[in-house]
Amino acid sequence: MRRLPVVAFAALAVFSLLAAGCSGGGGSCPPSGPIVPPPPPTVTEGSVINTDNDDPLDTFVQLYFYPYSGLTTLEIPENGIKVAVDSNGNYDTRSIGAGQWLVRGFRVGYEQFDDGPFTIIKNQTNVLPEFAFSPLPPFEYVTSMGCAECHADEYAIFRRSGHPYKINKVVNNQAPTYPFTVLPVDMISRINGVNNTEGEPVDWSDVTYVIGGYHWKARFIDNSGYIFTGSEVQYNYETDGMVSYHPGDTDVVFNCGNCHTTGWRHKDAELNDNNQDGLEGIVGTWSEPGIQCEACHGGGALHAQTMDSADITLIASGRTTGDLQGPLMGYGQAQACKDCHTRDGEKDWRGESGTPDGELNFFSNYQIWAADDSPEEWGGRVAASGGFIKHHEQYDEILGIDPDDPSIGSTRSGGFMGTHGNCRTCHRTHETTLNQAESGDAPGVKLWDGDADQPYKAGCMQCHADYDPQLSGSGSMKGFDCVQCHMPNLAKSAVGHDPVGTGPALGDIATHLFRIDLSVEADQFTEGGSFSYPQVTYAYACRQCHNGVDAFDRANSGGYTFHKNLLEDS
Repeated sequence: MRRLPVVAFAALAVFSLLAAGCSGGGGSCPPSGPIVPPPPPTVTEGSVINTDNDDPLDTFVQLYFYPYSGLTTLEIPENGIKVAVDSNGNYDTRSIGAGQWLVRGFRVGYEQFDDGPFTIIKNQTNVLPEFAFSPLPPFEYVTSMGCAECHADEYAIFRRSGHPYKINKVVNNQAPTYPFTVLPVDMISRINGVNNTEGEPVDWSDVTYVIGGYHWKARFIDNSGYIFTGSEVQYNYETDGMVSYHPGDTDVVFNCGNCHTTGWRHKDAELNDNNQDGLEGIVGTWSEPGIQCEACHGGGALHAQTMDSADITLIASGRTTGDLQGPLMGYGQAQACKDCHTRDGEKDWRGESGTPDGELNFFSNYQIWAADDSPEEWGGRVAASGGFIKHHEQYDEILGIDPDDPSIGSTRSGGFMGTHGNCRTCHRTHETTLNQAESGDAPGVKLWDGDADQPYKAGCMQCHADYDPQLSGSGSMKGFDCVQCHMPNLAKSAVGHDPVGTGPALGDIATHLFRIDLSVEADQFTEGGSFSYPQVTYAYACRQCHNGVDAFDRANSGGYTFHKNLLEDS
């Protein structure tokens, strides 16, 4: 156990800072390296001192003083006086008035110790009782609020993106709040045709969590932890309407924590026999709901102690099978984009359904159909349903596995994967790709240059200068933006759109297949529609626009000059 140092407060004195600590502004934390305890300070009347320099604390231990009378909540009230601990284990200082106070010690997101009433007497040294904190293991999470202590600017930008809102707790019977989107005030009354044993919700007290809610859609979890299923249980923002979700199933468990939470551990009798909040329908636990800072950077407790960038994951390579098979089930390990932006390649807990290989605790379809010596790299076939690619499969699309012969592996070149497979080539990882006009943030896609007609062309041409649409043989195509043909909305998260004329049905998410195959025999989907082939076909690249009765017909055309000044064969 770590003892909080004995400190002294003098009433109504103005104190000086003993050692410089993090300012919370994102750029003025101490230099990297281990904490070196400072020399003992000179004890003078009215000073706040640290007398335990052999065992410095981390910056996430804080003291709060509250007026003792009338305090009923266990949360941090607005009238609390915060006294932080700096990177050297010393206290930032504040003036505390004479009278009775309740003192609460916190490590952000974790522990709370109360002491009160504590009487501060004017014009004398007042000695605070000791508090005990358990040191956090190096892999432990300090929570996003802890990260914000030093990285306030990055945190503010990140909180305007969609990742933190993959699942949101209902607090005080109020709807969760989101940047840029608002659930309808009559949301709960719209949930109808429910299959859950608990029945239809009457108000927000009947809902524990909302899945999603940022931009596309929202689903809901009942008081037992089961996802509401039925005929009108999913809200879609684009249509302001309700649609079905698993209409034939009852009491569907929430086992989506791999990609909807931070620090997820599946429920398991030996490794983690727990349910989040004690809700039987949530078959696992998490450190924080949503994809927060430490989902991608890993548990930050060691970094919080040392402030050394070497003690935090800056660019994640993803969790290995070994990580997931360990006793902590990957807890504390950093996840890469590809861990979640896949379906067929997702490494999932064996659960009740078992796996084709009983020796694996975690498995993916990639491990099932790939060679035994397949690398830790994973991804999979591009899963589809109802004439659309399913959402969150961007890495699968980039990997480009042929569903007819998946054992071959990626159909992409090493150079293609080196650039397009590195999501950061095109994306800013903290920013959203939406709502820039409202947020004022830089666009989440680096290639965006603000051109109203061709916002991505200049960025794409940094690598593909010979693909300039200006080289097209068609005057109308000279003004095209690259994404119009190479990234049509082949994928669907919430809403599909009916075909226009002879065009295809389109979803609400752009594909990351990129490559176009205009051969007449090319199919977009496999027979039965369970998978997409790893290219955009003529129907989607061309028929979005060429969808009239007398539209250009690739099957009956000769060669055509596209953006490379090269004659494309039919």
